[in-house]
Parts: sequence; C-alpha cells; structure tokens
Amino acid sequence: MQIIQRASPNYESRKGNIPYLIVNHITGGTQISSALNWFLNPASQTSSNYIVDTNGDVYECVPISYAAWANGTSTSASSTVYYGNAENPVVRQKGGNANLYSVSIEHVNPWGGYLTDKQMESTIALHRYIREQVKTLYDYDIPIDRDHITGHSEICPKTRPDDSCPGKQFPFDTVMKALKGGADVDKTFDVSWDTSTVKMKPGGVYEALCIPRTLPDKGYYPGNMEVRVTEPSVAAVTKVVSHYTSRKGQIGDLYTVQAFQPGEARMIANIAGKTSSVRIQVEE
Repeated sequence: MQIIQRASPNYESRKGNIPYLIVNHITGGTQISSALNWFLNPASQTSSNYIVDTNGDVYECVPISYAAWANGTSTSASSTVYYGNAENPVVRQKGGNANLYSVSIEHVNPWGGYLTDKQMESTIALHRYIREQVKTLYDYDIPIDRDHITGHSEICPKTRPDDSCPGKQFPFDTVMKALKGGADVDKTFDVSWDTSTVKMKPGGVYEALCIPRTLPDKGYYPGNMEVRVTEPSVAAVTKVVSHYTSRKGQIGDLYTVQAFQPGEARMIANIAGKTSSVRIQVEE
C-alpha cells in the first residue's frame, strides 16, 4: 500500500494518550480534492489522519503520532459532542477528547458508506497498517472488534445521527473478517489429510487451528506439534498460541501465518506422527 503525503496544519499532540480506536468516516462528497482542500485549510479547523479515495489511493494528512481533528468530544454535558452521549463504550470510559486516543479514516463517499472494490482493498490494508504502527509506536494491540474499530456516529450520535457517518452500508464486518485473516479464526484442518487452499494478499494474515483428530477424543495433544511454511520468502508462521480454545470449543495450537510477497507455498503440519499440508497462494 502506497501512502501519499498531504500534510494538514490542523492537528495537536496526543498529550500522552495511546490510540485505542480506529474511527471510520465518509466525506459527504464525491471528490478527493474537496476533502484535501478542506483538511489542508487552517481555517476549517478540521482534519483526518487518512483519506481513502474511490480509486484506492490513500492520503496521510496527519501522522498517527498526532491527533487529527475529526471526531472530538467534550467534557461539557451541555455540548452536542459530550462524551457521555457516545454509544461507543471506550469513549464513555475514557472521556475527554476522543481525538486524542483515536486514529481517523475518511472515505470519499457522499452517503451510505458503500465502498468501491479498490476502496475496500485499501481500507483493509490501511486498518492493518494502523494496527501495526500503533503496536510499534505504543506497544498496544488495537482489538479487532466493533468497540475499537468504530464509526463517527457511534462517538458523536447527536451530530452524526442515524448512522450517517460512515453510513449504514459501511462494511465493518468485511473489514474485521479480513483483519482476522479473511476467514473464521476457528479454521481447522485434519492432521491426517487436507486439500484446502488459502488465497492471500501480500501483508495478509491467516490463522489455522491445528487439532490432532487422529487421537480418540480429538482433544489437545501435548506432544510435538510442528507447523512450518515451505517458502519463507512467500509466507511464514509469525505467532503460535498453544492450547488455544476456539469459540467452537475446539482445543489445539493456533498458528498465525503472514504473507510477504506473491508466490506459492505450503503450510505443513506434523502432529503425532501425522502430516498434512495447506496450499498458500499469495497474489497481487
């Protein structure tokens, strides 16, 4: 993902706050030029950390280490943007000015929040990038849930009523599914056989729960559970969570595989003397 720099003068220090939220917006207009002109105008007193155009171009107006002026809240109970009116539980708990602990993304869209295919690809990549940068800069993992990946309407429902920003059609479910690897994190495969293929984009993440179904009770196997990727330049195992219990009650070792560059590899599991492989296709 290439990020185009367009520095806005409208920002401030985070004042020691960690970005806990990613807040999604729509511009209300159809042209990227209008949004950029508005954010780059000091008289507007408005900005966003990022803008995603309909063609997929991504613009950075305010770096993550600074607070953009996109979805601020007030401590005054009489204000239309009083934090206590927020539907988002993180904002109600944190209070103060939500700009200080959020990263904002605008999407060029006049109404409803429906994204083009290119926008969808870019906003998923941008959400990943933001989470990675926040982890690097602040050692904090933004959770992949609707409390932490949210919309402007959920923070300021009085000024953005009826889900108007980012709109009822904004694809939160699709974005979060992609952030979790594009598939259910409870994805499992039998160690004795498997014929599935995982298709990924560079930078994408896939999670596989390895369960030794060859054992009579299909329970957790405490012995050697080796998973490797045959082409480490294409993809690699980046995290292992042992004795992981899935939402379905299954127990195994959860392996996180990240794609690096286009190509093909195999994720091979060797558990209790049985082997299986999953084909990984990394595509542009």
